[in-house]
Amino acid sequence: MGKVIDIPDQLYAQLEQQAKERGLTVPEMIAQPAQTVETARIDIAVERIWAEGLLLPRAQSLQLASEDFKPIQVSGKPLSEVIIRGTLSRRGANGGLLLR
Repeated sequence: MGKVIDIPDQLYAQLEQQAKERGLTVPEMIAQPAQTVETARIDIAVERIWAEGLLLPRAQSLQLASEDFKPIQVSGKPLSEVIIRGTLSRRGANGGLLLR
């Protein structure tokens, strides 16, 4: 459901003209700055994470997937089973996970 706002006719005409020049509708043009702000926020967050060393640069992360990678066989249970069993063994009386 949309909201109705009261915009002076002159301002609406300007918005309509600008939207037409950009190939957008008036609602799309009004929403565009909000999308731009959100994209900028995401870019800033990624930059901060990268600066803290928690994220590899794209070029470096792509190099990690080597074509000559060959997994090694190890004895014992699969890691996923070890994780599941470890998680299940740390459940509290009410079934919730006990965090340490």
